[in-house]
Amino acid sequence: MRKIFIVGCPRSGTTLVQEMLAAHGDVYTLRETHYFRKIRRRGRLRLLDYLFLSPRRVRAAYAFIADANDLLVGHDPSAVHTLRAAARFFDRLMTAEAQARGRSVWVEKTPLHLFDIRLIRRLIPAARFVHVIRDGRDVVASLVDAALRYPQTWGKFRDVEAAIELYNRSLAESLKYLTAPGHHFVSYERLLESPEAVGRRLYTALGLTVPSTQPALDAVHRRLVRPDEGWKEAHRGAVVDTRRVKFRRLFDAAQQRLVAGRVLSPPPELEERWL
Repeated sequence: MRKIFIVGCPRSGTTLVQEMLAAHGDVYTLRETHYFRKIRRRGRLRLLDYLFLSPRRVRAAYAFIADANDLLVGHDPSAVHTLRAAARFFDRLMTAEAQARGRSVWVEKTPLHLFDIRLIRRLIPAARFVHVIRDGRDVVASLVDAALRYPQTWGKFRDVEAAIELYNRSLAESLKYLTAPGHHFVSYERLLESPEAVGRRLYTALGLTVPSTQPALDAVHRRLVRPDEGWKEAHRGAVVDTRRVKFRRLFDAAQQRLVAGRVLSPPPELEERWL
């Protein structure tokens, strides 16, 4: 069973990459789980997680998955008390659900699992990671746009500085794994320019057979997006080039200069790693 996590800064195109993999007949995937985020405590209390997990948080993390997806196998999280047990539980859940559907690969996509890679890799050693990286100007604009339209979920990113900070921190985190085995890097801009070519390279890198025709993403999109994720509905599984559209619409000239000057750029050595 191959085990793949798609990670990156939110609003970087991770959903599109997930849809491309989900359309493959060997792949099982599901809606964002936020699992390794939800099982952990916040702040200083997080240190307690290395001793024992909060049973309430574990139950809530599993309920979030079960309520949002059609699971075919029964799963009981009551014996999950440690991080190691939690990772094994998640691995068994994903593997059992994939096998129940005759699939040989499972894919999980929660962008901010980017910051849990060390934990995941230690506890699920076979895990591989696909990092999706997008131009920082467009990510910041998309975060601000989501904050304006969906303030209950994204409200903190009405502050442009908060959006810049998240993007820069996310890119720096991905770059820690630039030369590590089991990590693959997808440029969102290259995906927009050549979706079929990038898709073929992605399938090949992950050991998947390359389909003879471009998979249809619309039906997959509906299956992977929760009803409360309206910010994902703009293009419904289509590959649409919106580079700099929100950036120019939301920001005046001074703000554009500020954002462009503050966001980090992928280093030249990443050119050799793009799929």
